[in-house]
Amino acid sequence: MKHIKFLFLIIALGGFLNSCVVEDGENPFYSPDEYGVYPIYTDVVNGFFDIIDVNSASVGFTVAPSESGGAKSNGSGEIQVNFNGGDYVKIADVASFPSTNTFTLNDVAAVLTEVNTASLTLDDLFSFRVYFNLDDGQKLTSGSLINVPMNCASDFGGTFDYVSTSLAATSGFADCTTTTTTGTVTFTDQGGGSYLVSDLGFGQYGICWGDTPATSPDAVVTDSCLKLITGGLDQYGLVYTWTITDISGSILSLSWANDYGDSGVAVLTRQDGNDWPELFTE
Repeated sequence: MKHIKFLFLIIALGGFLNSCVVEDGENPFYSPDEYGVYPIYTDVVNGFFDIIDVNSASVGFTVAPSESGGAKSNGSGEIQVNFNGGDYVKIADVASFPSTNTFTLNDVAAVLTEVNTASLTLDDLFSFRVYFNLDDGQKLTSGSLINVPMNCASDFGGTFDYVSTSLAATSGFADCTTTTTTGTVTFTDQGGGSYLVSDLGFGQYGICWGDTPATSPDAVVTDSCLKLITGGLDQYGLVYTWTITDISGSILSLSWANDYGDSGVAVLTRQDGNDWPELFTE
């Protein structure tokens, strides 16, 4: 009987210890459907630290608490930052919300002593979070973050004229191999070096399949310090790979293919007459 009592004691103690584990964003004094203080981030500026100009690199954002249920912010707190998933360190106190903040890379390096700005690479990542003071005296962190990678400034969005040749379609609607088609394609800047492409196949769907342009909300290419990372998806979930073959002033030439077997060659000319940056693909 003593053994049974001891077992019950272990089970009860285990339940008590588990009940004391506080996850990010959780307030142990309110039931899960009652608490809620979460950061709302707006007006994000840059979204990355510029690896080419580390001394001027900066990010900015505005944060305010969103409250629901029993837990409420008292209007103050702090902003914390970490490096590559390490420990969070305070970088700024918040006296009132909404709070608009700008942090340089040097500001971050001053509180994260393991960071050497001269040795950072494109694989490095900083994360900001908010630490709220609650009106009942508790403190609460949230799992909602602002992730800031190392990257380079990018600016080649716009609308471009294209000429498409050497079009091919696996079991296509029509034989389009000898057809040339022209049109326009738009790269819409999404921030952080990412661009939404209005037609990943540069007119191929219209000529070869009698279909609408190859695009979707995931039809994105990314500029990572002039390396163009492709792999955007069209409306059918097909993956597109581009290979840049030449850049000459305002003209960029590339070949492309998707994972269904469609392919083609496109020559893009900037409508603004500016030179393309020296982009490359691997």
